[in-house]
Amino acid sequence: MTLLSAAPLSMGLLTHQGPPVWHPASDELKRACRDAARLCQDNQMDVTHLATVFALVEPRIPCTILGIKDIAQVQAAQRAASRISSLTATSTTEAEETNDIEKEKQSTKQHPSLRRLQAILTPEEFKVVSHILDPQQGPFCNVWGSQNFYCSWDGITPVHEFWKDLNVAATKWQLE
Repeated sequence: MTLLSAAPLSMGLLTHQGPPVWHPASDELKRACRDAARLCQDNQMDVTHLATVFALVEPRIPCTILGIKDIAQVQAAQRAASRISSLTATSTTEAEETNDIEKEKQSTKQHPSLRRLQAILTPEEFKVVSHILDPQQGPFCNVWGSQNFYCSWDGITPVHEFWKDLNVAATKWQLE
């Protein structure tokens, strides 16, 4: 079984245009995403491109489904995929990378994708993304709260709990 990630632009939250009026996100999350988009814009960067790169480099999610609404998002996805394909050719094995991610989460309390992002992004892009992901001063710090967001919610823990609760035979990754 493969875990899929969908909507890396969060239904418009991570675009310069912002989400549709009906978007279900809290006002606090919408404000944080606007601040992240503004930070990108102030640094002449495309938040759509950076969000797409971020989603595609997450090694714990083997497949990301892009919901693309216009040609600009197609171009951002193409640029992201091109940059990532160069990293993939020199990447470590999946097991080594998973081990590295767990060690990094425990030792640095930084987002587990930062190391991979640094290998792909320009120094300027990496600086902006690092600020966006900063759990103390980044635009999402109030959304994530005082706990370390990266270690407390990774999107995979609920999936593992789901498989444990089903009481059916599951593969190793589903239970760890």
